[in-house]
Amino acid sequence: MRPTISLRLEHLEDRAVPATFGNPWPDGSNITLSIVPDGTDIHGSGSNLAQLLSGPNGDAAKESILRAFQTWVANASINIGLVADDGSAFNAAGEVQHDPRFGDIRIGGRNWASDVLALTTTFNYFNTESGNVALNTAAGVVDTHDLQTVMLQESGHTLGVGNSPDINSVMYEYYQGVRTGLSAGDVGSIQALYGARHADAFEGLTGNNTFATATAYAGPLVADLTTAADEDYYSFTIDPAASSTVVHLQASGLSLVQAKVQVFNGNGDLVGEGSALSSTQNDVTLNLENLQGDGTYYVRVSSNRADVFGIGSYRLSVDGTTAGEVSTTAVASQNVAGAFGSFDTAAVLSQTVAEMDQRLDYAVQVSPDAGSNVNFFRVHAPTNSAGQTVHLIASVAGLGSLQNMQLAVYDANQNLLNAKVLTDSAGSTVVQVDNVQSDADYFIKVSAGTGFNLTVDFTSRDIPFTLGSIGNAATMQSATLNVAQSQVLYYVLSADAASDVAVVMTIRDMNGQVVSSLTAFGGSHRSTSVFLKAGYYRVEITALLPIGVFSVTNLAYHLDACGITDPIGAPIADPTTTPVGGTPPVVGSVPPPASNGSTIYFTAGTPGSGSLWF
Repeated sequence: MRPTISLRLEHLEDRAVPATFGNPWPDGSNITLSIVPDGTDIHGSGSNLAQLLSGPNGDAAKESILRAFQTWVANASINIGLVADDGSAFNAAGEVQHDPRFGDIRIGGRNWASDVLALTTTFNYFNTESGNVALNTAAGVVDTHDLQTVMLQESGHTLGVGNSPDINSVMYEYYQGVRTGLSAGDVGSIQALYGARHADAFEGLTGNNTFATATAYAGPLVADLTTAADEDYYSFTIDPAASSTVVHLQASGLSLVQAKVQVFNGNGDLVGEGSALSSTQNDVTLNLENLQGDGTYYVRVSSNRADVFGIGSYRLSVDGTTAGEVSTTAVASQNVAGAFGSFDTAAVLSQTVAEMDQRLDYAVQVSPDAGSNVNFFRVHAPTNSAGQTVHLIASVAGLGSLQNMQLAVYDANQNLLNAKVLTDSAGSTVVQVDNVQSDADYFIKVSAGTGFNLTVDFTSRDIPFTLGSIGNAATMQSATLNVAQSQVLYYVLSADAASDVAVVMTIRDMNGQVVSSLTAFGGSHRSTSVFLKAGYYRVEITALLPIGVFSVTNLAYHLDACGITDPIGAPIADPTTTPVGGTPPVVGSVPPPASNGSTIYFTAGTPGSGSLWF
């Protein structure tokens, strides 16, 4: 959302935002969420949200945040579970989803510029910043604004839902006051990404909502309260020699559902019950004594609340009948150990997704033999609909060490494929290969010194870079960057030169102060994200030469960039007027050319410099 500004004559910009929407989480049924501890680095500033949430209105504020997410959950085939957060940086290198250090979606807060109430990153494959929401704690977002309304839009963005032109939508681009639920269009948008919420597999054709239709319990299971009125019944027996058992319902980490668990004997008499205390303490354990070893008992799981917190998934177990742990992920992580140093000895990963969908196709944790610095893996692309474009996205993240890792993708004939680098940072690398064949084999080569996690996803959704530059950095190149509204930008820089020569990207504000710098040595890539306040910036590309070398004649570079956050503006806007984009030029700055339809854009600051900025 953008703020209103004073009336003046200027070119109106397109209202499109730079963040890319429409990309669902690979494992939508098991999304996790965490609230970061204070001090967590959010683009150079420590989060201070936890302090606000511990104040007089803190409990209500936390529930407003969680209720916003649950409002989407109640209308789609998704679950969001609360997990712990270790305080790693907001843009830390790591896994695409299910990083064990924190939630897939992280909620924090810091003092942002006054033109935004929050900045949210929609799902992408760049780094763990996907899905993160950073509230502007300087704007009184907890105390003076309706936090649930703000979070309804931000949580929609974290799930991949874009802005809406419908004033009745929670995704309408301008703040309109208090909202309590989704519009029909909002429901359609979230279901288009994840599908409608549906009954779990244990319901069968007749449902399992009575004693007579109870599902026979055969071991730990994951099921779902699809609506707040849903009831699930399970029958079980215990060892004939036993007189006690433990019934445990786990919802923590799986969903925010608040459930009630009741146990009845064969006569329908209640022998034990318990309920979740809250959405943050939502496990229930019943210790049952004096049971009959040869009797049949029934567990009834129902909602303990009639609102959106009465909906979500849970794991149920009864002691004495366990059958091993149940995975909470759509694609269980496969453990691979050994040496796979060639195409012929490549580890063949098990295919779990036969037809292309939103799920992550492969997820493995690799423990290479000592000295195995190169490992090959063979994967198989799923089938796809006729005419559907297929992209292969491979991601590798180090386990505990910030090592430099490299990824390469080959076809079945061992031909190296052209890959677009999405991320290259200490501890994480992501590449994308466009227009791959479905139902075909591919090899993934990983160069890494220690253990790592590898994911491979075949998807129809492209990850676009909307900005960038290509050219020769032998002489300094520069451009003006206009940021219409405060947001986070993501950059990938590459250099085509000897390894001892580097290309440096420097971003300066209009006072000449450096706000970000990124260095890529020859033959490599580097990536970063940076928060920029609304205004004009100078982007410089320069060469970094070894000692004793004073010039080069050809130093090709490639810079890709895009906005990854969508901001919500602070002021209420009048929907009957034409919204105005952009910000007043900074005094003394060189204004960029007329709008080309983007909210941020480069324009060459040095005519005839030999570089193309787009």
